[in-house]
Formats: sequence, structure tokens, C-alpha cells
Amino acid sequence: MTIKEQIQEDIVKMEQKFNYKFSDNEIAIKGKNIQVSKDGYTIMMLPPQDIRHFIVGHDTACDFAYDYQYEGSLFYATSEPYAGVAIIVDNKDINKKGEWIDNAPPCEGMIFMWADKDTDTLVFDSIEFKTDVKSYKFTDLIKAYAQIMPYKNVHVSRLYLANDLSNQGKKCESNQMVEMPDTKGIDYKNIDKKHYICLTQYIPQGINSIIKEDGQMVKNNKDYTKEVYIKNVDIIPDSEYDEQEISKEENDMEEER
Repeated sequence: MTIKEQIQEDIVKMEQKFNYKFSDNEIAIKGKNIQVSKDGYTIMMLPPQDIRHFIVGHDTACDFAYDYQYEGSLFYATSEPYAGVAIIVDNKDINKKGEWIDNAPPCEGMIFMWADKDTDTLVFDSIEFKTDVKSYKFTDLIKAYAQIMPYKNVHVSRLYLANDLSNQGKKCESNQMVEMPDTKGIDYKNIDKKHYICLTQYIPQGINSIIKEDGQMVKNNKDYTKEVYIKNVDIIPDSEYDEQEISKEENDMEEER
């Protein structure tokens, strides 16, 4: 069985298990088509019907995969419009259209994310890397991505705080946390007990971090920083969102310098 055939089989099993259609998946996250590149690597969101949603968990040796501990999170990412997956890939594996090529080597890393539109907050719930990748290698790329994404606030879950974003923001108090969206009324947290619920690392008991607040990047646990993380990076804006908004963001950052 080829890898593609195995993925297709996993999709069918996931659809049967959770009673949904992956082909109905859509993404409502603002800036979903933004790409940020630095030092030969690019971070981008997977398109809604990209079947590689079902393999990036294997690429990064985590349980974000069918029949693994975090399959509920995979279900959430492929059914909730305000959730999705961003990947980090080698620029050699991107075609001229800016797409991750078919039959590409495993991605370097992935971010399971979701957005709360009411508070204009993007949450990096889980950040994972290939086993041979040092997480600090992509810290600046991830910060640049957080800075350019058109959300006023970006939170990072406790899962990644043991690594390299722990000192890049400030503690997210429990009263500052936001709720995972459930626009389809699926009640992801309480799915049939036979199934895995949508496990999240963004929990009150954890030490979550705010790395962007009210449109400004946060540094040293308390102070806003004027450091422009999007300096020396290449950006492909999201024309579906608004290229003028992206340009305004870049200009604002430049003025702060």
C-alpha cells in the first residue's frame, strides 16, 4: 500500500468514526494563505482539503493522527472552520505557485492552531517538529508568522513553552484565556466516550504564553518589543484577506522601529 493509499484509508476510517466528511472542510482563519519564509524555510497553512493533514502528525512524531491519542484534535482541525494546521517546509519543496509539492519529504514542523474571532485571538495549541530538528531553529520564523498574521493577539500553549517561546512573551492568566470555537455545535470536548475528545494543550492548569497582545509583540514577560520579526523575511500576503491590511501592518512595524 502506498502512503497516499494509506492516508485515504485513514480518512475513510476517520469519517466513519466521527461521522463527518473531510471534503466539507473549510478554513475561516484570517490570513490562511499567508506564507512567511526565512533562511530557506517557509511556514504556511495547509489548504482545507489537503490530505496531508492526516500525515503531518507522523512526520513530526506526535500523536496528531488517526487512531492515536490526538486523533480528536485532528478531527477538530479538519472539521472546525476556525481551526487548521500550519506546516514548516524546506523551500526546495515548494513549487512556483507557492504550494507544497506532492510526494515531498516530511515537513520540518507543524502548528495545530485555532482562532477565537470574538477576541481576535489566534492560539498556537501545539507546535511539533521532526525528531531530528532542534525547536529553536524555527523560533524566529514562528514569531514572524505570529507578527504578520492579522490577529491582535497570539497565544501559545504550555506544550511549546518548555522550548524556545517561553521567554518571548508573558504568562497568559486564566482570565485571559479564550475558548475553542465550535461553530458547528459538535461539542468537541464531549464526543462519545468511545472516541478521543479534542485534546488541547491550552489549559488553565498549564503555563500558557501571550506573544502578541493588542497588535504588538510581547517580550521579556512584560514589555512590548519594537523588534520587527518580519524584517529579513519574505512574505506572500493573503489576497483573500486584504493585501492592504498586510501592507499597513508592515508599515506600522517599520514605523515602530
